[in-house]
Amino acid sequence: MLRAILKPYAKDVFLTDSIIQSARTTARKLIFGDASENVTYTHHVARRLREQGHRVSIKYTTRKETIKNVERLVMSEELLRLKAKKETMNMDERRTFVSNWKKKNKWVLESQLGSKTDDLQFVHGVFFATSFTTETVPLLQRLFMADACHLNFGKYTLHTCYGVTANANMSPVAFAIVFGNENGDSWGAFWEFVKKLHPTINTSDVTIITDQDKGQMNAIAEWIPLAGHFHCSHHRRGNIIKYRGGGSGKLKYSALWMYNKLMGCRTVKQIQATKELVLSTWTVRMSII
Repeated sequence: MLRAILKPYAKDVFLTDSIIQSARTTARKLIFGDASENVTYTHHVARRLREQGHRVSIKYTTRKETIKNVERLVMSEELLRLKAKKETMNMDERRTFVSNWKKKNKWVLESQLGSKTDDLQFVHGVFFATSFTTETVPLLQRLFMADACHLNFGKYTLHTCYGVTANANMSPVAFAIVFGNENGDSWGAFWEFVKKLHPTINTSDVTIITDQDKGQMNAIAEWIPLAGHFHCSHHRRGNIIKYRGGGSGKLKYSALWMYNKLMGCRTVKQIQATKELVLSTWTVRMSII
């Protein structure tokens, strides 16, 4: 694509791979800057956002904490690689793997994170919410959704929480960009930020829908203990298919068929009536058999 764009301005023989790559690298640095400059600029971005009324919090980690986060990330990727091969590691093998990885990449860690005597701090995550959320969140329906996804740059994860308006539209609650994969620590920091900003979310009439990631579940139990926690229907259906089968869900009395029947209900009364009808029908069929 770059060659096609540059064709009117240069001869093909001069548009080598090294020149194209060098141009891309230079352009990227001019547009986005380098890591150290961006981290320094984080303070200015946060200050300007706060001036506009938005809520921003920056979490820092020490060198030791940052290395621990890198170790978790490296170990997680190795476990995923092994899982694809239907292999795994015990705890001793994991510790040995991480220790060997640190020795092999010692020079990289020191060049990027400095030495133990430098006493540096690193930006671990940025937590933010738009200015209007402090007014809108208490007026939303008492149902909230939270999830995380990997970003396309670096090893960062976007944490999100949305509410529902009276017209069934999504309304933002809070966001966070955190280094590493989603885990209990990152979700804990996120829900701590949300609870501080929106204390009304920690009440008994609130329900939070998630994919029930283990770290997420523990963080909600710690920081929003009064709220109810419900499993996302999409992920629940996926678990049924994975562990109980059911194919298309058309096979009568299969777990997936029953789940689809219940998902079609609109009230608690209708759910209970459907359960009782299916159970009585199933009992009659079994007695005949």
